[in-house]
Amino acid sequence: GAARVETFLEMMAAERGASPATLDGYGRDLGDFAAFLGARGKAVDAAEAVDVADHMAELAARGMAASTQARHLSAIRQFHRFLYGEGFRADDPTGTIDAPKKGRPLPKVLSEADVDRLISTAEAEAAATRDGEGREISPAVRGRRLRLHALLETVYATGLRVSELVSLPASAVRGEAPFLTVRGKGSKERLVPLS
Repeated sequence: GAARVETFLEMMAAERGASPATLDGYGRDLGDFAAFLGARGKAVDAAEAVDVADHMAELAARGMAASTQARHLSAIRQFHRFLYGEGFRADDPTGTIDAPKKGRPLPKVLSEADVDRLISTAEAEAAATRDGEGREISPAVRGRRLRLHALLETVYATGLRVSELVSLPASAVRGEAPFLTVRGKGSKERLVPLS
């Protein structure tokens, strides 16, 4: 088992030009997998699909990041493709194993001061009748600036999704009522307070 891992790493270095860091990482990941299999009385090159799945579940249970789990699976998958390609195995037990789902990073948020500056700038642009060189701003440009200011104020005041905001029809505002009628996901309508 261990000799096959060494042969695999040598192939990665010689044929694929893998860097020392990649080889070290793959060596560690396959070492972890070999230890897991050893506890089950199996050699590293004798794994079955259930062993690979159980090992991945153990990594997740340890709290390992999804990206690190994915790297482990990549090492195990490439090792087994090597074994299959070289005729050391008649199958590849990793074929049915799904890569771990990577969490989406949380969006960056603006500070209150950033939001104030954004809205103030849009408001000033919308109120301007002349540009920096004293030329009169065209009605079309003023209309776009007024629209942008209204959109920013509305999204900040209501918390609408941007897709909901840009698709709002004029009929969303009903008279003097202090709310908007918004059609959201699944075409469901809801009322959103508007201050």
